[in-house]
Amino acid sequence: MVGMTQTPTGDLAARLAAITHRFRASEEVEDLAAEICRAARELVGEGCEVAVTLLRAGGRIDTVAATVPVCFEVDRFQEQYGEGPCVSAVREAPVTHLPDTATDTTWPRFSRWAADHGVASMMGVRLHTFEGAVDEVGGAGLGALNFYADAPHRFDDDAEHRARLVEAPASLALSHRQHISHLHRALDSRDLIGQAKGVLMERTGAGPEGAFELLRQRSRTTNVRLAEVAREVVTGDTGD
Repeated sequence: MVGMTQTPTGDLAARLAAITHRFRASEEVEDLAAEICRAARELVGEGCEVAVTLLRAGGRIDTVAATVPVCFEVDRFQEQYGEGPCVSAVREAPVTHLPDTATDTTWPRFSRWAADHGVASMMGVRLHTFEGAVDEVGGAGLGALNFYADAPHRFDDDAEHRARLVEAPASLALSHRQHISHLHRALDSRDLIGQAKGVLMERTGAGPEGAFELLRQRSRTTNVRLAEVAREVVTGDTGD
């Protein structure tokens, strides 16, 4: 469930509506994430950079888009050591502030590193999944919208408010795109399995159920996903 935010009014509401429209035009998750980064930077204002981090299977955090390259470096450090405001926003507090990396004591190792790389303050805002959407980790948060600045105390209450306004349509759009991606992968897997069954039926003389059982046996004995086993059979990468 998305956190409560104030209702935007006036010019801010119009800008938010335009941003939401832009999200609908992005078909791929990576393109959408890049558009979300640009929109968040526009709405929160000058003096900040933005990245979108997604939570993958196994709890891995993956930054898929950012407004500047240093954001990827900052997020890789957080993922490697499991600490920092963006990690906290994904896994703990929905909104996490790091007001000043020069004086921070919550994540001293990360803050020293960030300060050395020109990051003075940060804010992480959780991206939420929506009911009916398929996420990578079975119900956990979708990821985080990460903000970085080269000045301390950049992200005040107004900045948080604006970030939350972007988060709601961004979460909805990303949840929808990921759901569509999962459906496409499921259909591709089904097609591959069907092709592999046909290959095995021709090769071994087995019927449809027997061919499928051969695929399942190989999947179990090799500990490889069924769809990948099917791909190997279809492309001839196995010894069958």
